[in-house]
Amino acid sequence: MKRIIVLAAIALFSFEMNAQEVKTEVVQKEKTEKTRAIKAKRAKIADSKRNHAVNRKQNIKLTAEQRNDLRVKQLTLALNLSDKQQNKVAELNAKTFNQDTKFVRGKKLTNDEVYNLKAERLDKQIAYKRGMKKILSKNQFAQWENMNKENSARYRQLKHKNNRNFAHKPKTENNRNRM
Repeated sequence: MKRIIVLAAIALFSFEMNAQEVKTEVVQKEKTEKTRAIKAKRAKIADSKRNHAVNRKQNIKLTAEQRNDLRVKQLTLALNLSDKQQNKVAELNAKTFNQDTKFVRGKKLTNDEVYNLKAERLDKQIAYKRGMKKILSKNQFAQWENMNKENSARYRQLKHKNNRNFAHKPKTENNRNRM
């Protein structure tokens, strides 16, 4: 009788150990999948940073027509635009992006000047978005908006990393008085 109890205890113990080994294997597989996904994401970010750095180092200066042509081709690849849509997007880009922009660096602006520049920029963005909405189908427009959100998030992330003095502080009365 003692032998049966001992054998049952040993069998139960070995069964529990086997179950624990299976659980650890599953957990390890999940961890490796997560690390692979993280590494792939990091590699993609590193590639985009490398490409951005190469373009910046080369100091590429394209004409307005070349930039417009590249924008249209990128959108055509991403959204599968028809020829008619490509022509309309090219016209809209030429109208929107080829206008002279006002660069004001090193000059102290008044509050009215800052307001006018921001309002003008936002008006251009609204007009461009309305134009794209007229040109694109509903699915294409949803994809285009999603691309814009991703690009702006990526830009904000790069801007945040590059600005070492940046420290996010919530807007409180004390912080407003310092500015």
